Amino acid sequence: MRLSHSIFSNLTVQLFAIQISTFIVPWLLVLWLSHMQSAESVGQFSYMLAILSPLCLLLASPSRNFLLSSDQYYQHDIFAFRQLLALAGLLIALVAGLYIHAVVWMLCIYLFKIAEGFFDLPIARALKDTNKSALVTITLRKWLSILALLPLALLVDNIVLLLMGLAILFFLSSTGFRGFQPPKITWTAMLMLFKASLPLSLSALVFSLYFNIPRYVLGQADEQAMLGVFTVASFLTMGVLVAFNTLMQSQLPKLKQQFQLLSFGAFLRFSCRSLGVVLVLFALLQMAHLKVFSEPFWQAHNNINTHNPAFDNIYHQVLWLSWGPLLFSFANYLFMVSGRHRWLLLVTVLNAVSAYCLGMWSFSNYSFTGLIWVMSLSGLLQFSMVLPALKYPKVAS
Repeated sequence: MRLSHSIFSNLTVQLFAIQISTFIVPWLLVLWLSHMQSAESVGQFSYMLAILSPLCLLLASPSRNFLLSSDQYYQHDIFAFRQLLALAGLLIALVAGLYIHAVVWMLCIYLFKIAEGFFDLPIARALKDTNKSALVTITLRKWLSILALLPLALLVDNIVLLLMGLAILFFLSSTGFRGFQPPKITWTAMLMLFKASLPLSLSALVFSLYFNIPRYVLGQADEQAMLGVFTVASFLTMGVLVAFNTLMQSQLPKLKQQFQLLSFGAFLRFSCRSLGVVLVLFALLQMAHLKVFSEPFWQAHNNINTHNPAFDNIYHQVLWLSWGPLLFSFANYLFMVSGRHRWLLLVTVLNAVSAYCLGMWSFSNYSFTGLIWVMSLSGLLQFSMVLPALKYPKVAS
């Protein structure tokens, strides 16, 4: 069974326009902090975001990837489930804020991230229906929400207020301006949905924990300035990952269908092309080493990499070793398509725990170089673990 449209379809481009906004707001916040405050402030913000992001991904359940790779779609149950989880997460965010003495910041970041997660529902529906006009509408709503706050950003000079404004606009626009609705829940259906989606939701949690391991290690070592520089440098890798994830998500329903129908040749050809895209994206990312790009990039971030002679090396190491996160992400999509959600969760948990422990040891002995090498090699390990899972197709639960 052949793909009915190009790997770079209009649907993929439209989804990319939504996905790119996911890191635009944190990047704008980092830009503001680097100019108005310091590298340490960037690091502190990054550390708080790293604490909350896994929680928000877990509470954004069922995940978009589950909806795209599942044959069933419980529209009303999902919306009700998301609302209940979002309310429950407020308490967790409050406790975390009290623990690190940043209650207001933590609550605002949580509300912003959890509200953004509601876009998963209309996006998944549009992708499954191949409804390009609906995807355009969702894209416009999200970008208009962001643009509406930009003039206010110049006037109020208050990030907390801006985050609250974004949280409100994101929730309203993602839900079609319906706002909060009292959940109408069939508990049996909700329990079935919870059991079916939990493995992939937990995997999303572990993915986020995994990608944030360098932030946890640097934050716990009280290396806030180093964490700030790493945060800025990693935005480039994040942008490449957004491009790749967009491509894979837009093709996930068709890949799932091919795999279930045992069209393994077509599936294998697409997988090889996708791996080729990974290599191309990695090669393009290396262009950022050139001074014609790196100098204006750091000027835009107030040259916070010049505060310490060792900081500039962080930027180049993140670029050179970006193949690790790219292989990690590629492997996870193949796990999802193969239907081995529980195996994916087990492998990722073991990999994340090992990477964290080795990362702490490597940082204490070899500084940032040891830490970033551990992360890249763990991405290669994840990729090597997916290959046996593709031998025997299994329908996702």
